[in-house]
Amino acid sequence: MLTMTVIGADRNAWGYLMGTVSTEHTLDRADSRAAYYMANGTPPGAWAGAGAAVLGLTATAGDVRKEDLEALFGEGNHPLTGAALGKRFITKKDADESPKKRQSVAGFEFVFSPPKSVSSWWALADPELKDNIRACHQAAIDATIEKLETDIVRTRSGVDGVAQQHVKGITAALFDHWDSRDGDPQLHTHMLVSNRVQGEDGKWRTIDSRWSLFPAVATAGAYYDTVLMDELSMRFGIDWTTQACLEYPASYQRWLSDTGRPDTVSTRHQYALERGEAPGSVAWQILDVPQDLNREYSTRSRDIAAAKDQQIAEYVRQHGRQPTPKQIIRMRQQATLATRKAKQNRSLKALTTSWRERATRHVGESFLFADRVRDAGKARLNDLPLWSFRHDDVDNEAVQDAAACALTALSIGKSTWGRRNAETEALRAIAGWRFRSPADRDQAVARVVDHVLEEAIALTPRNTLRAPTRFRTESGESMFHPAARDLFTTQEVWDAEERMLEAGRTQNAAAVDQELVDELVHTQVAGGDLVLGTDQAAAVESIACSGRLVDVLVGPAGSGKTTSLEKLREIWETQHGPGSVRGLAPTARAAEVLAESLGIETENTAKWLHETARGTLEADGFSYELHEGDLIIIDEASISGTIALDTLRAQAENAGAKLLLVGDWAQLSAVDAGGTFGLLAADREDVAELTELHRFKTDWEADASKLLRLGKAAGLAEYITHGRISHGLDETIVQDAVDAWKTDEGTLGEDGTLVSLLIAPTNDMVERLNQIARDWRIETGRVDATHETRVQSGVASPGDRIVTRQNDRTLRTNHDRWVKNNDEWTLQDIDPDTGDITAVSGDETVVLPGEYCRDHVQLAYATTAHRSQGRTVDTAHAIIDTSASRETFYVAMTRGKYSNRAYVVDDEDNVLGDNAALGMERDWKDTLEAVLRKQSAPSAHQAAADELERVSSIRQLTAEYQTLIASQLEDEYLPLLADLGVLEEESHESPYLGPVLANVRRIEQLGYDPRDTIEEVLASRELGSARATIAILHYRLGKLVDDHTELNYFADEYAPMLHNFGIDLTREDPTQYRSSLKLARTLAALDDQGTVPVEGAVREALESIDRQETQNLTAHLSRLLQTRHELNVDLVATAARHRGTGRLVAGLIERAPAHPDPDFQAALADREQAILLRAEHLVDQAIANEEPWLSELGDPTPGAPEGWRRRAATVACFRELYGIDSVEALGPEVLVAQNRERDRAVAGEALRPAGRSLHESDHLVLSPDTVRPIVGLSPSV
Repeated sequence: MLTMTVIGADRNAWGYLMGTVSTEHTLDRADSRAAYYMANGTPPGAWAGAGAAVLGLTATAGDVRKEDLEALFGEGNHPLTGAALGKRFITKKDADESPKKRQSVAGFEFVFSPPKSVSSWWALADPELKDNIRACHQAAIDATIEKLETDIVRTRSGVDGVAQQHVKGITAALFDHWDSRDGDPQLHTHMLVSNRVQGEDGKWRTIDSRWSLFPAVATAGAYYDTVLMDELSMRFGIDWTTQACLEYPASYQRWLSDTGRPDTVSTRHQYALERGEAPGSVAWQILDVPQDLNREYSTRSRDIAAAKDQQIAEYVRQHGRQPTPKQIIRMRQQATLATRKAKQNRSLKALTTSWRERATRHVGESFLFADRVRDAGKARLNDLPLWSFRHDDVDNEAVQDAAACALTALSIGKSTWGRRNAETEALRAIAGWRFRSPADRDQAVARVVDHVLEEAIALTPRNTLRAPTRFRTESGESMFHPAARDLFTTQEVWDAEERMLEAGRTQNAAAVDQELVDELVHTQVAGGDLVLGTDQAAAVESIACSGRLVDVLVGPAGSGKTTSLEKLREIWETQHGPGSVRGLAPTARAAEVLAESLGIETENTAKWLHETARGTLEADGFSYELHEGDLIIIDEASISGTIALDTLRAQAENAGAKLLLVGDWAQLSAVDAGGTFGLLAADREDVAELTELHRFKTDWEADASKLLRLGKAAGLAEYITHGRISHGLDETIVQDAVDAWKTDEGTLGEDGTLVSLLIAPTNDMVERLNQIARDWRIETGRVDATHETRVQSGVASPGDRIVTRQNDRTLRTNHDRWVKNNDEWTLQDIDPDTGDITAVSGDETVVLPGEYCRDHVQLAYATTAHRSQGRTVDTAHAIIDTSASRETFYVAMTRGKYSNRAYVVDDEDNVLGDNAALGMERDWKDTLEAVLRKQSAPSAHQAAADELERVSSIRQLTAEYQTLIASQLEDEYLPLLADLGVLEEESHESPYLGPVLANVRRIEQLGYDPRDTIEEVLASRELGSARATIAILHYRLGKLVDDHTELNYFADEYAPMLHNFGIDLTREDPTQYRSSLKLARTLAALDDQGTVPVEGAVREALESIDRQETQNLTAHLSRLLQTRHELNVDLVATAARHRGTGRLVAGLIERAPAHPDPDFQAALADREQAILLRAEHLVDQAIANEEPWLSELGDPTPGAPEGWRRRAATVACFRELYGIDSVEALGPEVLVAQNRERDRAVAGEALRPAGRSLHESDHLVLSPDTVRPIVGLSPSV
């Protein structure tokens, strides 16, 4: 197993890590090979990775020292020389002092852990065997490091990090550990990887964690696991089995007998899968290590939290208040020490002695047991060629079988996936195959992955834009579009979505007559007092009359979906007969609620699919047969998977029935391949949607919840204003939530005591909350703790609220209702002999057998967000941490009618100092904003559209273009900028660098000296940071070039006329251009005014000027003309109107200078063409969508629409470049960004219908022969 955690830049972090990882056991360094066995503690850290070798650490540094970690991880410096490796880290202190700064990620902590059975065997081995087992573990780590370096870890360069580069290796520090925090044997290795890597260009940058590392953690983990299995098998002949076979040996033997299969590694794997385990959940263990021994060495660690909670409760009883955060941290330390089973400084020899004592009752003489496992493998080694493979031993049929398994896992797991997902599933599919080397496994997996991708559908469009050699990898891949980012889907998922889309568009299915709907839709609902609201009535009418085979009802939380469905059922059954409406839901409990609410027959969706697949027509009095005219309501449809929905669609179509999907795309989605509900909801403009919220008792909460639903951080403001959000350490915030829950539980509401719900992010947190709530109810006399029985979550007593977690149709209430998952009860009585529970819910009673209770009953005071979806209570108290997503947060904050409160965890770990120690403390607002940005995966079709937008966006293309510009001029001008102090490490990825270099070339061509000019333009004011310097230089050099471009434009019109008066508008000395430009702008303004002829006005003005006494004739003439004719020259607008004529792409993006290399020039030309195509496409899209900003352009000139489209393209280009989605064409002003405001002025000038706007040469003239578009960029492609 492999886990990974982010590490922040902070010196305090290294004090923690060296204390708990490297020096926790106070090991004295020794030269002896076996010193680690006798010494108190674990070996010192060792350097690893090609990056460490480049830095000279593996050859000269020796053991890892604290000062090494502080230099590398705390500062981002070379541990030996102190030289900076890239730009300086921003620490937590820096971030605290400057809110605009974000703390740097200094590195990543990987933890490599072998299966429990490997640690169990290793624990009982003698020192020599221990070394050999550990060597296999180390070999697997080494192979994984090599894979990380060659195949996974990348860095990013260029504007916006648009180019992904290979790296020269990673720098890692390895620390071996022997035991868990509870003293159980747990061989594992901590690997600290620096977030500083050297790219192929020699520059030190950060790891591209988002697009290279994070997606590959599961891949690296599966690789380590399988290589470790190979190493142990090749060296010791170890045989492997699955955890399922060890847990259920009798069942496995029956399965072998029933299927007629032999007992092999492959059948053990298949048995685990057929038991329902996901491929990623199949755990492998050594066959000859008994399960009882593994259990002995798997002590539960929740005792720490329980002991700490007990200390806090005792403190509150004594002092009448909560302890301070510092006091809680001390309590946590005390609880950790009090519950720990082994001292931290014990030697491996002492630990081995204790482990052998514990093992005796399971394996007899434990030291002989380790030898027996080794000896059992020796016989298998004699037959090694029969059960191990080289890569070329695997035939094509086996590869196809493995690829089919991987595709099945991918289809079930996700609608979309990437190359890394495919590789992970390929590794899991062949985990039972033994290879003779990591290289053999690599090549076999590559064949499987290739076959998977051949069978898959690519969602990321093929990019045809050329990239110069400098921006291609050795394999020919473009650095701008790394294959690891490509998304795919399976044919099965794509086809299922296609069929669902078509069914949503088909309008020849069952329906209700419009006259009947008009008659009934506004009458009272179900004979009660309620009448549908306007939105509800419109939704019911739309669904009833649409004739669509698959219809959708979108309803946010609290929008009155049930009321709408009641009326729909009444109308539908009036025309199609009683019983023609039935319902399905994702859980049996939800189905029962739907049945009670609508008075219809319902079933669990999975049960329905299971029975109909078997051909069942009726079972237990429920009909599984569909008839023509039936309406099948799928409640909480966003949770339903794509394949399941498509199966239901086919059944409805075959029967002549109609399928109605009810839910909310903003709530929780399917755990398997999903997103179909959201796809269908977005496919039509007339989708039935409920907009009025009826659940919430306050208007502000209804409005704020709508913003949360859309992921808008602005929605948090109202919750904060009304005191609905609090934050703190996990213990204090948990206690705050419980205290508020207690208050609500004792408060009377409109219908008696309020019903309140605690919502937690994890099952472990649910158990903690349940125990705290139970203790309080015991103290208040609501629970009788003198009698108790075992349940899955611990113990329960009369008065406790409990929930059943397993459907059981054999357990019936006195009303003949069977027990369902998520049913809530109050425990009434306990049979002291059997542990059977008598539970009540309302006026229903049921007896739950003791065995069922121990496996499937939990306390019910708290739940997770997933299990709370669909519930409505009076108040809800949700504990939120970084594991939450937008969907879980929205669901948690919309369960309560009167109040919904969030309690944000500052410190999320139960082990002292996790976040503080790793240096990545996060402000609670950052946590919530990150939660709102985190969304579930979309459908395959939506992902395809998103991918097209990503690769073809103006921002992406401009970043590539500016990166190419910078690259072509770096060799010529970077030394100059560095010598002038303009360029620092962080400037290399600036979006301004390319345009700056291009303008340096242009000013040189205009006759300026680059060095003198740069010094002059930077001398006028304070510059600030290096990033600000390069931005200001971009602005000022650009303005200089623009001024000359503008002057040249005016010269074509006014220079001949002025020459007749003895005035040279284009002087040879380029430094004397300003007065000429001022005069040209004055003449243009006079021309625009149109009150007098320009030539006559100039002649008249010159007649009043004494030329011999005038030093600067052009400047004097400008002032005189402006005064006489009351001219107001708008310098910004005039400059923008003529900015860059002939050197702008789509009227906005600065064009690159010509490049002598045809390969490079072709790449630049491709992106110029693609930018213009994209801008034109955005205009077409805006016209089709009737976007409001188009009105600011005015109407096209009759007979000449080209000019209007050119202006629209410039504005569209600006909008997408800067992410503007407001109804105003240019969005709000951002005065702190001069370059953006300069672009804004150009786009603003394009809005002027009568302005000089843009010359045609600003836009590329394209022909079909020269265009190399990205697929989908143009509406015609």
